[in-house]
Amino acid sequence: MIVRKADKEELVEKWDEIWCLLSQLIGHLKKSPVFHHGKEFTESVYKEFFLNAETTVYLAEDENKMVGLIEANPENYDFVFMDHTSVNVGEAYVLPD
Repeated sequence: MIVRKADKEELVEKWDEIWCLLSQLIGHLKKSPVFHHGKEFTESVYKEFFLNAETTVYLAEDENKMVGLIEANPENYDFVFMDHTSVNVGEAYVLPD
């Protein structure tokens, strides 16, 4: 298995596979009794966010099949890190098998 950073062009090309993984992640999160059913859990919102220049997406592949992803975006938690930047990992999912 390899994990690598995807460029924006690849995200567009492989969006159906990416959305399939995200849909499974959302389905998993919906099982929680504290899940917030907000408007942000739509395909169009995710696609816009993943294609944003500040969002980084890493893809996990096994034998040329996409099996997982990790999304990271910059955050600025001044109250914790003062003069240092940090990264927020918002989405992380790997197929169960």
